[in-house]
Amino acid sequence: LFALESLTGESGKNSELRVKDGYIQWSVEGLNEWENLISLDSLKGEPGEPGVGIIDIKKTDQEENIDIYEITYSNGTSTYFNITNGVDGVGLNNANINENDELVLFLSDNRELNLGKVVGANGIDGVGIELIDFNEQGELIISLSNDLRLRRRRSSRRWRG
Repeated sequence: LFALESLTGESGKNSELRVKDGYIQWSVEGLNEWENLISLDSLKGEPGEPGVGIIDIKKTDQEENIDIYEITYSNGTSTYFNITNGVDGVGLNNANINENDELVLFLSDNRELNLGKVVGANGIDGVGIELIDFNEQGELIISLSNDLRLRRRRSSRRWRG
């Protein structure tokens, strides 16, 4: 019998590959001796068939909301495809509020749509902002339309009335 450790050898070196002088070459890492593996010319196949290009695309016909197009190819053949267009929409010609406070829309297809009452009873006026400014102490001052003034120090998170 023998010990498995006796079967290990020295660490191997890596192989290196490169392309040079029309060849794929290999060498052992660290050596500067390169051997040709295969010629790049031998890897080239025969030329392929010429490709087919598009010469023209044009609209050839229309049936209701369908446009028909023809594609003409460089090899003399052609194919057709269809594009379905949407139908014309309806536009808004005018909008009025009638004597009953109802919103009435007048459409481009001559229809009228009454959307119902849109005006409510008059409410009380709200409070607006008259002025926003900083005073000499660096406080933010907001003056409201009801003569109330709010102020806030730059470092504070609370409002003072």
